[in-house]
Parts: sequence; structure tokens; C-alpha cells
Amino acid sequence: MWLHGSLGWLLVLAWYVCAAPEPEHVAASFAGKTEPEPPVADHDEESAGVGACSQCPVRLLEVVNEEAPDAAQLQLNDAGLRYLESQRSPLFLIPALGVYRGGKSLLLNRLMQRQAPYAQSFGIGHGQETFTRGIEICAEALPNHGGTVVWMDTEGLFSSEDARSAYGPKIFSLALLFSSVVLLNNLKVLNQQFFVFFEEQQQVARILREGLRSEGMRSDLLLPENLPIVWVLQQPINFAASAEASRHQLDSFLTIQDKARERIKDSFKHLIHEVPTATHDARQWSKLDQVSDNQLLLEYVSATKDLRYILLTQLQTARPLQAPSVAAQLRMYVDLVQKDHFSISLAKEAFEDSHVAQLCESFGQNAQDLASGLPAVNLSLAMNMSEQLIQEQRDMIIRDFHLGDAFLRRLQQCLDRKRLELEDMNGELVLEEWQKDVHKVAESGRCFILSKLALELPRYRSKYGPVFSKPLEAKARDFALQVQRSRVAGCVLLRHFAVPVAPWFAWPIMALYIRQGVLSGILTMGVHGVVLAGIYSILQFMGRLPFYVDLDYQVLRQHPGLLEWVMRYPQIPWDLLSQICGILGWIRVAWILGSQMFRPVETRTIGQLSNLELKVNTLLERTEADVKEKIVTSALEAALSIDSNDPAAAALSLVKGLMVVSQVGSSDTHFAYLFEAEHRSLARATVKSFHFPDKDSQSRCAASCKKDSSKLLRLAISNEWDELIPAMVVTLEKLSGRKDVKDGVTSSKPSRRLFQDVEDDEVEEAQEQSCCGCFCRFCIVLLLVLAGFVGAAWLLEFSSRAGLLPTAESTLPNSKVSEQKGSLDDFELLSKVNFTATTAHAPPEVVITLEVILYDLGEESEYPNRVDVYAPSGYKFLLSCFAPGERERLKNNLVSCRERWTLFNGNYLSGAILMAADNGVLPRDMPLTIKLLCSTPPLTPERNYFFVVTKQREGDAGWGMTTKSFDITPMPVTIRYTGVAGAEVPMFMALQIRFPLPWGGKVHITAPLEYQILCPISKVLLAPDNFRLPNCTHEDPILNGCFGLPLVGDPNAVLDPLLPICDPWHEVLLDFELPWWSQLDPEENENLPPIPTVALQANTELLWSITVKVPFNTPKIRSSNVFRVRVMDANKVATDGNLWLPGEEVRTIPRVQDFKIWFTTPVPASMMSVAIHFSFNQTLPRGEEGSTPLRVIEIMAPEGIELKVRRPKDVQRLKRDDYVPVTEWNWTDILPRQLWFGLDMTKNVTGTFHYSFPALTPSEEQGMPYDNLWQVKLCSDSPMCSSQLLSIPIPGFFFGEEPAEDLSEEAQEMLTGGWAIRSTLPFWLLHCLCWVVAINAVDS
Repeated sequence: MWLHGSLGWLLVLAWYVCAAPEPEHVAASFAGKTEPEPPVADHDEESAGVGACSQCPVRLLEVVNEEAPDAAQLQLNDAGLRYLESQRSPLFLIPALGVYRGGKSLLLNRLMQRQAPYAQSFGIGHGQETFTRGIEICAEALPNHGGTVVWMDTEGLFSSEDARSAYGPKIFSLALLFSSVVLLNNLKVLNQQFFVFFEEQQQVARILREGLRSEGMRSDLLLPENLPIVWVLQQPINFAASAEASRHQLDSFLTIQDKARERIKDSFKHLIHEVPTATHDARQWSKLDQVSDNQLLLEYVSATKDLRYILLTQLQTARPLQAPSVAAQLRMYVDLVQKDHFSISLAKEAFEDSHVAQLCESFGQNAQDLASGLPAVNLSLAMNMSEQLIQEQRDMIIRDFHLGDAFLRRLQQCLDRKRLELEDMNGELVLEEWQKDVHKVAESGRCFILSKLALELPRYRSKYGPVFSKPLEAKARDFALQVQRSRVAGCVLLRHFAVPVAPWFAWPIMALYIRQGVLSGILTMGVHGVVLAGIYSILQFMGRLPFYVDLDYQVLRQHPGLLEWVMRYPQIPWDLLSQICGILGWIRVAWILGSQMFRPVETRTIGQLSNLELKVNTLLERTEADVKEKIVTSALEAALSIDSNDPAAAALSLVKGLMVVSQVGSSDTHFAYLFEAEHRSLARATVKSFHFPDKDSQSRCAASCKKDSSKLLRLAISNEWDELIPAMVVTLEKLSGRKDVKDGVTSSKPSRRLFQDVEDDEVEEAQEQSCCGCFCRFCIVLLLVLAGFVGAAWLLEFSSRAGLLPTAESTLPNSKVSEQKGSLDDFELLSKVNFTATTAHAPPEVVITLEVILYDLGEESEYPNRVDVYAPSGYKFLLSCFAPGERERLKNNLVSCRERWTLFNGNYLSGAILMAADNGVLPRDMPLTIKLLCSTPPLTPERNYFFVVTKQREGDAGWGMTTKSFDITPMPVTIRYTGVAGAEVPMFMALQIRFPLPWGGKVHITAPLEYQILCPISKVLLAPDNFRLPNCTHEDPILNGCFGLPLVGDPNAVLDPLLPICDPWHEVLLDFELPWWSQLDPEENENLPPIPTVALQANTELLWSITVKVPFNTPKIRSSNVFRVRVMDANKVATDGNLWLPGEEVRTIPRVQDFKIWFTTPVPASMMSVAIHFSFNQTLPRGEEGSTPLRVIEIMAPEGIELKVRRPKDVQRLKRDDYVPVTEWNWTDILPRQLWFGLDMTKNVTGTFHYSFPALTPSEEQGMPYDNLWQVKLCSDSPMCSSQLLSIPIPGFFFGEEPAEDLSEEAQEMLTGGWAIRSTLPFWLLHCLCWVVAINAVDS
């Protein structure tokens, strides 16, 4: 009833809203029918910076009559000219010139910031012939540069077509005439053939310059001056060279003793940029236009981005072209390079068009300045004033160059086009502003935004007036509707449907809980709700939640029909309706719940049916108790009568009890479950056959029924109902005188208790039988299916030597069966080589001994004379790859081993080429063990497979591959430090020396380039007893990580944005030298301590602290933010290491420094005082912390040390002034190692933190902890510390150790309490108190 009524009211309300008159401001703005407009892109600053290359590429220049080399000519394409003229001025033309198949097209696509599959970009060829023909162009709008850049892909030079027709130099000269910046693409090395083309271009430029001068025209309008030329060197031989080396190479290339080169060097502005190969995977070279960015080398992607930045920077000083005049200039340039002749008519046309474009551009710029920038309301007035301003300049040009009416007509046409362009631009900017407002409203968090946007339309009409025209307003409405559609599709979730409807369904659920009591029902419902919420969260986290109960399910996005229906009525306030529906539902629930809670108890009635049911249940329970009482009473009376030797009375009592059981029928649904059916039938049969005991029963009962009496008594008292009925039957039959009665008459099946529900046994038994049966059937079916698969399996066997499977006539040699089950693409089907490749240890980037064991070299009768072993990518065999002694040991089998590279599956692999002896590798030598020397990679290769190829005189004979090779096992090293920007912090390094380190051995520690590692080691926390501190240096020649890089703090360094800044102290060398007494004569100095054989034994564990200076920023490239540790022998040859220890993220807020720990002398199992000191080197304003303010400072002691704080005054501040504003400190016995300091949230965080507190040291048996580090944690939650902003480790102390420095006098006074007394009591008052105490002591 209530549900139907609520839904009815809801439908009425929805009908009223849908049928009601539309709200005026919403309906008038968004509900009207408008003509469909194309979607308008969001030209925010970021997207505008990228630009858009639409409708490209477009052919600008074609080569006609290409089949006839002598008749081949260059011809401009009309579509390309129109495309250029339609772009926004000024135009910056950037052609790419270079050798064919040199990667120009792909490079231009990357410069346009395109990604695979490079849609609407320059085509990329994959063959050996040139792909681009003539010149193709793509335009990209650059609002930040105030114009358009036109990327030009030219036909490759030095191709076979170019050699036949010789139009390559003409394209080269043409590109240099009209370009703003030129890209010269070189492959691997700088190409000196360009200078031949430069000579021809210089000749064409001289012809044009002399022709313009003879006609009295300015050459700077049609000829570029100091044209920037960027030499791009793709796939350089040594990409690791610095930019300074590249510039030096270019200077050397241009300054060879050649006058032509000197002229070219002086006539142009030369730059150079290197671009490495896109990928090392040769399989992807033929499909680079399909390779995504994450598969390209990071260096390649970064180099192309840097090249784009260089080009756009050069455009700031480059010569621009105007769109209206570009066609005339191009025609003149093409005619000039075609005929090597100056055309006066084309030159005049180009000259006039240049002045027309110049005046048009001045007109547009003046109009924008007069309007104070766009968008503007007074743009029409500003354009009229601008036209008047250029009249004087126009008249002077007409007078100086004798121009006629044709010039004026063309100028007027250009001005009209410029007016339309400015009006369109003004409208686009207004629309862009509208789009930003729409996005701002959409980002406010609301799902439905049209009602708020409807209020913005009148403001735009009043602000921009006629500029905000009807078509522009229609575009604005369409954009708002599109944003509303996308917003509501992703914003409206299932929760928005469920929350308004939930209260209407809440009351039936609540009614079930509050039947027995309101408060208890609400509490129970809350507990169940928490459990259900936990189950829901777990299912949602595991992704097992069905979509129809997932509150985050996007309903409208998954159901487009519902989305269309919602967008059909945008005037309806859907969000308001949902809120009203939810509020009404909760009001209704609150009203009903309140009425239930505050209704008087005596007025609460239960429905008649419920009352009747309760009464019936009560009667049934009472009847059941009465039945139990009768049966138990009859059993007890029978036992008592038997003990009294009265068999008749005992029999009557038993008959009374069994009569109750026998009268229960199977149709009695309530009592039938109390007794077994067999017990009921047994009782019924016993009662029917009952007869009174005869005279001999008394004596017989005295002899045999005493035991039954005790049994009845025991069963009745202990409530053993499942045995009581059979016992009563047996006893009654004995009393009746039956001879065939046996004790223990029980049911044939397991009996259940008398008063036990049917669900507890029968249902469980049925379920168990059902589950067992289902499981057995499932196993049988599974076995049958597997048997079918096994019986239906086929084995397909290949062999490259025999055309058929082995038969009696065509068996393989040596009576072998082929084991070949397939091979890689790099090999034909050959016989299989069985081998293993192992090593004792494989640290990163060290030389190891690789043990290769050949078990079987295949199926061929003739054994190979050559064995090639190829390692995974990253490994490298030594040039002479035999291990020491192997050449002599294997001289009867193998004579030499040399290293060779090969291309295998797209990767370059290093191989060991083993040449066999005269007889080859014989079968009797199997298995053959070969030990080879190779260097390991820094990390385990992704494809970690070793390969073996055997060869005979006619070619390959067999091959093999390891399915799983050994992994690179780096040295166990962990580092720990705090990434505080610009601070010197301790770095704790724990490392395990896995192999013995000889005297003179070294440990090389390398940090990221901008870090500093400061010598010496500040503290050793774990080391052997005889450990000697190594020497620390920055001056060893092996420390050359900054070679060729600009140094930090070097005023003469030439900073290059492509090169990182390097600090020479980012790496140190720790040298374990022999002790000084090793040079003394032991006979003359008998008391010298012994010198160990090695500096460090194998498996030695070390933990030390060394100071590092953190830079102000985290290194941008992840691979650059890595620490590396190498262990080297006395000859500086690496023996172990760990080359991948990621550094911490550098944090700029908060900044802390100067961490110190002071302590009294620690003694085992005793109390001591500890003081922690650090300071904030930058004030942290409270209003600028964001969502994670600094609230708590936590001090955590090492494992085994307890902080024994019992009262607040046990913690003392040791800083009198300029201290961190702490309001309280907290501690608990549950966490005895932690102490929390709460900060004042109203004061800025600044000053020094210096507090002391008591601590309890561990016992001598327990000892100091291994990880003896104190922790200072800066946290954003209170009072506990679960959300950390910063964690700083501080080295601890050992038994008997003294602190590195003493407390200051101020801290000592505050710690001992002297300063507190003096600061609170004046000296004279203290003197008086002393006299009073002394007098009282004397009197007493």
C-alpha cells in the first residue's frame, strides 16, 4: 500500500514537471531547435600550443614528365597554393631536405607531435625507393607565435630518380629561397654533398638579387637574410658525445680550407642537433609508423622534442611570409630555379603582393592594438581607424614604385578578407572564453550544468553585443549541450538512482528489525549494515561486484538510449528532482519511525493474525513440554516400581508413556518430528501385544529387571531421548514375559535425538549425500573427457632431412628418432642440440666464467666442425673467450674461441665461435664441458635464453635453446636517506660483501649526477670486530662520471638544455688499504696486531652512514635517479655490485636540517636521557600547506629501546627561543618506542626542535638492535602518525659510547632545571627562602 502510494505521487510529480511550462531562462537558451553545427574544439592554452595539422598532407610542388629526364619540370599545385593562402599569417615555412630513405617524413611527424599510427601526417615508405615526391606540406597553428608554421616534406636527394632528372638541386634551391628555417637531414655522418647544392642555390640567389636591384626593388622582401640552417644528424655513430662536441664537429666540417664552404658558413646561421635511432629492435625498423611511443627509445623521443623547441625558438627571428602574397612569390621562385632567369613580370607581381600583404598585416595588427586586444566589442570601430592609419603608408608605396589601380583593388580585396578574418577571430575568442566558462562550471562538480549556464548567456549578450551574434550563440548552445552530454554520461552513477529511491524501500527493512524493540532493532540493523558494507567493499576491491549493484556503475554511458531520453528534456532539473525524492523519502521514514518510538506502550497492538500465531506457538510449546513430562514421568515411575518389586505398576507406567508415543501420527506435522517413525511403530506394536505380568513376574523381575531400572533412571535423568523409547519397549516386553527380547533394540539407521529439529540431521545428511554424489559424477565426467583428449591427441613431427616420418627404409642415421618439435624463425628445421649453460655466480657488469655442457649435438651422422654459443642480449663474450686453461684442456676437440656479434630475432647478440679440431666434435666426447669468459649485463634480460648452433661444411646442422637460464643476482645493498631539498642528510647503506675483498680492494659508490656524497664515512653501525674504516676520496681517475658534462658552480660552463648538470662529488671511492703497521718489521715490533689475509671476509655484513647533499629537484628521468655500488679488487676490476638502487623523491616542503642526537652514557638495562635536535631552514606558513598540514612530530626509538615517559615533565624542551611551536606531547605503554609531539596549528612551523626524554636500554644479553636507527617522522594526522610527510633516520648509539658533541650551555641549564628556577624566582626571593628553610631546620 505504502509503496504504491509513494510511486503514484512520484509519477504525478514527474508528469507535472514534464508537462509544466518550461523555465524561461533554460528553455529559451537550450531547448530550442537549432541547426546542427560542427563541434567546436577546446582551444585552451595547452592544446593551442600543440596546434592542429588538419587536412594534410597537401601536395604543393609536383614533378611533371618525370619519365623523361630531360623534360622533367617543377610545377606548383593549385590546391597547395589555396591551402597556404587559407592559413593565418604570418607563415613560417620549415622544409626538411636530405638524402632519400633518411627518415625525414618520420622526423617531421614527430616534430608535429604526432604519434602512431600518424593519421593525417606525412607518408612513410618502407622500401628502398624514395617515397615522397615533390614537396608536401602540413600547416600547424601556433597561437603563442602569432601565426602558422608550415612543415614541408621534400623528395629525397641523391636518389636514382634525382640522378636521372637532376631536379634535386632545384628543389634544394627553391626550399632555401622561401623558407624561414631549413632542416638538413644527415644520416650517421655529415654529408658534404650538400655543398654542391649550396653552390647552385647561391647562384640562383645572386641572379634574383641582381634582378631586383636592377628594377629598383628591395631584395630583403624576397630574399632571406642570415637564414638559420639546422643540421640534423640522425643515428650518429657516437650519440653519447656532448653537444659541445657536436658543435665542434660542425665547425670543423664547415671550416675546411675551401672558399665555397667559407661563403656558406658566413651566409647562413648554422646549428646542429643529434637524433639517435628510434629503436634497437631491427624487427620494428620496417614498421616505425606503427610503433607506439612507449616502444621507442626514450632518447629518441626526447631528442625530437628538443629539436622542435630549437626550431620554434629560431622562428622568433626568422623571416615570415604573408599568406596573401605567398602564391606570387612561389611562382617567381619556381620560374627562377627552372629557367635560371629573372622574370620581371613575376618579380613585380611578387613585389606588389608583398606590399599588399605587408599593408594588410599592418592593418590587422593596428586594429587589434586599437581594440586593446581580442576579443573586443569595438572591433568594427578599431578596423575603420586602422584603415585610416595605413593610408599614408599606402600612398607613399604607390608614389615610390609607381603602382596603379590594380594595386589598390588588390589591396582593398586583401583588407576585406582581413576584416572577415578579424571578425571570425574575434568570434572564435569569444567562443573560446565561453568554452572556458563552460568547463569551469563543469569542473565545479555538478552533473547538470545547463541551468547555471543559462544565466551566463544574457551576460555574454550584454557584454559583447552584436559580436555575440545568433550563429555564434547557436554554437555556444551546441557546445554547452555537448559538454552536458559528456558530463552527465560520466557523472551520473547508479548511486544517483539508488540514493533517492533507497528511503522509500528502507521502511519495510526497518520494520522487520524494530518489531521487538526500536532501539535494539536499530542497533542490530546498524551491525548488519556494517557487515554488508564490508562485504560490499571487499567485492568491489576484488572486482567481483555485479554491475547492477555497483554504485559506481555509469548508467547513462552504458545505456545510450536512456542518455538520449535524458538529453531530450534538458529543461527538467533532474538533480533537483532526485534530491526532493530522497528528502521526501527520508521525511516519511523519520515520521513513521518517530510515531513508533513515541507511541504509548499500551496503544501498541499486534495484528489479529500475528496475535493468533503467537498464541498457537505458545500452546504448541506447552504441549511439547507436557509430552516430555509424561514420558519422563512414566519412565521414572517404572524404574521406581521395579526397584519396589512391583512389575504390574511398572508395566502400567511404561504403557502410559508408550501410549503417548504411539498416538502420534505422521500427519501431525508438529509432533511427528519428535519421534522416529520406527520408534512410533515399535511402541504401537508393543502396546497392542501387552498383557499384565503373571504371578511369576515378581520373582523374574527381581532377577532380571534391576538392570533395566537403573538404565531407565539414567536415560530419563540425562535426557538421552534417542535411547529412552527403545529401553522402555525392552523393559515392558521383559515384564510381559516375552522370551525373545534382546537388549539394545535400536533403529536400523542412526537415530536422532527425540526432540531435535529435522534440519539438523536429515537435511545435513541429504546435503552431504548430494554433494558427494555430485562430486563423484563430476570426477567421472572429467576422467572421461581427459581420456578423450588423450586418445584424440596427434603428434606432428618435422624433419628437414627426410620427407616422410621414419620408416624401415627412411630412418634417421644412428637409429635415432627426431626430437624436433618446432623452431624459431631464424633457423630452418634442424636437429636438436641438448646443452646447459650455468655459472657459479652472476653479478651485474662483471666478467664471469660460463660453463656450457654439450650433451648431444643432434641426429646427424657427421658431427659438426664448428659450435656457436650465443648469449642473451646484454651479455658480451671476451675477444679471446676461453677461460684460463681451457685451450689446453680442449685441444683435441676445439682449437679456438673468438667473439662475434649476430642479429638474432631483432636483437644483436654476442656469440662465442668455437672451431673444432680436424675430426670435429666426436660423439665419444659427449658430454663436453666448455668454460667461457663473458661479461654480464646490469639487469636480467627480458628474453633470458642461451642458444647453440652447430655447423657442418654444408651449413647449419643443429640448434638448441635453454628454456630457463640463470638470473643476474645483484649484490644485497639497501640505502636509506631523507630526500629534503638542498639539505645535507645522512645516508645509511647496508651491504653484504659476498666474496672475499682483498687488501687494496675498493667500493665505488655513485649517486645521481646532481647529488653530493661527502667524505668520510660518518658512522659505522654494523661491522666485524677487526673492521678498519676505508679511505674515502673524490680524486681517483676512475671517478669520471662528469666527463663532457657542465659542472655545478662552474661559471665558464656552457649550459645546454639537452645535457644534465653534473656535480663531480656525486661519486666516491672507498679504498681498503693495508694498515700502517704492515710496513714495519714484525721481528723488531713483536706487539703488532695480526693482519688478516683479506680486508673483508665473504658474507660480511656492513651498515654505515655517509653524508649526502640532496639537490633541489628530483632527477626527471627515472633511470637517472639511481644509486650504484660496485665492489672492485686491487686492480679496479669489478667483482660484484648493485646497479639499480632507486633514489628518494626530493621534497621541498617541509625542509629540515641539522639532525643531531645527544645521550648520556648508555649502560645495559638502565635509564638514560636522549635529546633529539633538528631545525626548519624554511618557514612553513600554515595557510599554504594544502590538504596535508604538518600536525605531529613522532620520535621512534630502535627495536629494544623503550621510552620511559611517565609524566609530562619527563619530556623537556631544551631551546629557550626560536623553538618549534609544540602544544602537547603524548605517549602510551602500548607503544613504548614512540613519542608524539602535537604542533600549534595557529602558528607557522619554523625554528628549532630540541627535546629530551628518558629511555630504557636493552639488557646485555639482548644487546643493541641490528637496525640501530632512530626515526623522526613528520606527519599530517593527529594524534597518531599514520600519514607521513617525511621520515628521517638518525644513527643510534652503542653501550659505552659518548655523544659526538656536548649540549649547549642553554640546553644543559634547561635539562638540569637551573634555568627554570632562575627564570621563575628572583634572586633575592630565592635568598630569603633559603634563610627561612635554614632557620626552620635549626629550630626543629
